[in-house]
Amino acid sequence: MLALKNAKILDGKGNTIQNGTILIRDEKIEEIGEGTIEIPSSYRVMDVEGNIITPGLIDVHTHLGIEEMETGEEGEDLNEETNPITPELRVIDGINMSDPAIEDARKAGVTTVQILPGSSNVIGGEMAVVKMRKEVVVDRCILKAPSGMKAALGENPKMTYGSKGKAPMTRMKVAAILRQALIDAKEYQKHVEKGEKTRHLDMENLVKVLTKEIL
Repeated sequence: MLALKNAKILDGKGNTIQNGTILIRDEKIEEIGEGTIEIPSSYRVMDVEGNIITPGLIDVHTHLGIEEMETGEEGEDLNEETNPITPELRVIDGINMSDPAIEDARKAGVTTVQILPGSSNVIGGEMAVVKMRKEVVVDRCILKAPSGMKAALGENPKMTYGSKGKAPMTRMKVAAILRQALIDAKEYQKHVEKGEKTRHLDMENLVKVLTKEIL
């Protein structure tokens, strides 16, 4: 049991508590109040005067766990640079919760992140919102998956494929590739509704975008 006193507390709702106290029990916040809050004698007290305490931070655009620190090529799962359209990919299949960068994020106060595939592809795959728990298995940390579909309309797809002499080499082609993928998904959806199509993971995931199941 722990009491943090004399803190400047930002509650995440626009309110500030000066000389605040936080009581923590069983790793959960039990009470928050002004400096006059009564601290039970059984609590260990830390005077954190001069420090700011906030709720856990949320980072909505990260590559934690798929572009790993200190592991080299075997930890590089950011981009599948074999096809500019890869909506069938799920970022949760590549996340390594043992990535040292995840521990760094926790120490910096980041408790929730959205993890995205990289930007080499026009459509890069499904994103996920993950809690930065001390877990090895990512399934125990997922808050929402998929949380969105990664798309890149800038220079990265051009540089990735143009340098290989492949499309897209211009922003015009990036837009055309994206447009065609969505048209193909719309046609796939029509055939599925008629019972005329077998399953294709790439088209299935793009249909989720068309129906706004994911964005």
